[in-house]
Amino acid sequence: MRTLLPLLLMLVCGALSAAKPAWQFAFQKPEVEQAFWQEFQQKVVGSAPAVDFDIKMEITAREPKDGYTFCTVYYNVEKDERIKGYLLIPDHNPGEKLPLIFCLHPTFREGKDVMINRHSRPAKNAAEQQKWDNRANALELVKRGYICFLPDRYGYGDRGNPELKDAIKSMRWAEAEFAKRHPAWHKTFGKVPYDLSRALDGLLKFDFVDVDRIGTE
Repeated sequence: MRTLLPLLLMLVCGALSAAKPAWQFAFQKPEVEQAFWQEFQQKVVGSAPAVDFDIKMEITAREPKDGYTFCTVYYNVEKDERIKGYLLIPDHNPGEKLPLIFCLHPTFREGKDVMINRHSRPAKNAAEQQKWDNRANALELVKRGYICFLPDRYGYGDRGNPELKDAIKSMRWAEAEFAKRHPAWHKTFGKVPYDLSRALDGLLKFDFVDVDRIGTE
């Protein structure tokens, strides 16, 4: 089983270092670094359930677009939780391996739809529309030859409460439901990399994915 947790943590650290260019840190001893990440796992991420189920990722719909195919995929992130995602696949030659990018949405109630510029309402003005256009990274990346995978974070998009349109309210609802199901996890922080890791397990089974070129944005 693969995990995206180290990659996600690198992104967080990268954001911090970008905000403070003079800030640098490196563990001096491997055992200190190992102890740090073990404590981080225990206190921040929490205890995830064992992965003793089949992810069963399958493409259920394909829609040809200009230069790529828009696919709907379903996959299991837990034994009793099967979720929906989008997969944008550039046009390519048979047998060709393509790089894969996880396109992770910001904290918009629409979730993954934000990454393809789908919103629940019209933009209020040109400035907001420009902001939305700039967030539709998947549409840009797929045209550059990257496979783009778009999942919903727990509490957003299709994984939120359909009666709650506000992102904060939906997230709070999700955290409360999550705490009931998994008291050993710490809210939903550990759920995010866990779910992404299950998606990665499924995506690596597609023969058009280059396993040596995988990233996130």
